[in-house]
Amino acid sequence: MVDTNLLITIITSVVTICTTIFTVKTGNQHMQDTLTQELDKHNAVQDERICNLTKQVEKHNSVVERMFALEERVNNLEKNVDKLED
Repeated sequence: MVDTNLLITIITSVVTICTTIFTVKTGNQHMQDTLTQELDKHNAVQDERICNLTKQVEKHNSVVERMFALEERVNNLEKNVDKLED
């Protein structure tokens, strides 16, 4: 027959292993949930920054286009003035 001490040791070991596995799985799931939340927050911030930068680039490009149009108009006006002076 199995010794009582051996049986108690085996039962204790099994309970300890099961408890450890449960604790590790629970901790990993909590860590994964926390990391997912942090990543979602980070992505939202990055999306907002990209949106703001896109708006700034669009404004800049608009100014460049307007300046190009003004330069063309100035060149045309200078040509007209030169023709009138001649």
